[in-house]
Amino acid sequence: MSDKVSTPRAAARTVGPLALALAAVVAIVLLVGGGGDPANHRLFATVKDATNLIKGQELKAGGGKIGVIEKVAPVAGGRRARLTLAVEDRAWPLPRDTTFTARFGGTASFYNRHILVTPGKERDTPLAENGNIPAGNFRIPVEVDQLLAVFDGKARTDLKAFINRSGDTLARSRTPLVKVFTRTPPALDQAVHVFEDLTAERDALDTTLVRTDDVVDAVRRADPN
Repeated sequence: MSDKVSTPRAAARTVGPLALALAAVVAIVLLVGGGGDPANHRLFATVKDATNLIKGQELKAGGGKIGVIEKVAPVAGGRRARLTLAVEDRAWPLPRDTTFTARFGGTASFYNRHILVTPGKERDTPLAENGNIPAGNFRIPVEVDQLLAVFDGKARTDLKAFINRSGDTLARSRTPLVKVFTRTPPALDQAVHVFEDLTAERDALDTTLVRTDDVVDAVRRADPN
């Protein structure tokens, strides 16, 4: 009974597939768990209202994505919200006077939002890693329901009465208003000519104004009472 002898060629055939399998495992680990995350700079913002701001919404600058909202957490008993923003390395650092504005997703969408990032000019004083964004630099738009909430029952009643009375008033004033609007364009044309004449000679106008001021001052000094 003879033992099999492993040849270099056979060993190569065995090691080759094992090496490929090991390389594939390493690649998967690097892609899934490994630090390929480009958004690796964190900033925090505490705002009074974070309505419709959720994890995953994008930070945008210059029309492109530069990060995401990583977390939205209630603080101060739910009266405020703390946002964690993850900023990509290519957009870092951001000047301290950079502004962050929550924008609507579109003219017909109030929910699909993003944060518009407008880099500031103070590049010598950038925002610190894991630092807080100054409160005045983070802007939240006025919500539609907040605007409507201003008009309580009394305000809506008063506004309705105002509109109704305005209609009656305009109806009674229709004829005089038509005359006013008919005569207004020529009057405005004449006013334009007057202002053109006044500004044609700026030096003379400046001199006139200065001398008028001198005269008024001299009169005041002569008779302070």
